[in-house]
Amino acid sequence: MVLSQDHGSLAMPRHILERLILRPEHALALIAEGNSMAQTIGDGDLLLIDRSDDGRRRPLASGSVYALTVDDEAFVKRIYREPGRLVLHSDSGAPDIPVDDSRTVRIIGRVVWVGHAL
Repeated sequence: MVLSQDHGSLAMPRHILERLILRPEHALALIAEGNSMAQTIGDGDLLLIDRSDDGRRRPLASGSVYALTVDDEAFVKRIYREPGRLVLHSDSGAPDIPVDDSRTVRIIGRVVWVGHAL
């Protein structure tokens, strides 16, 4: 699943951010593209990302869903840590993507909320 970002703004009720324990300055909204996370996130779903949860202040939560780039390619995947590498897992059953230390990984943040039309 790749990310698409419109450079506009999105109004979110403060009580939702408080419930998610998410400060407004750490929030990022993205639109998902693709179906590789189909059991959890669908094509066109709105994602709310916590940019403070990027692995620098606290360890990544293995098994959680993160927005990230690997060598400038954007993904939304479930991340698992293994010795010397990360494994990017698609909830749809697509093959896992192993990412070793030779690749450039940038964690954008953890997906904390998903919204979609019924």
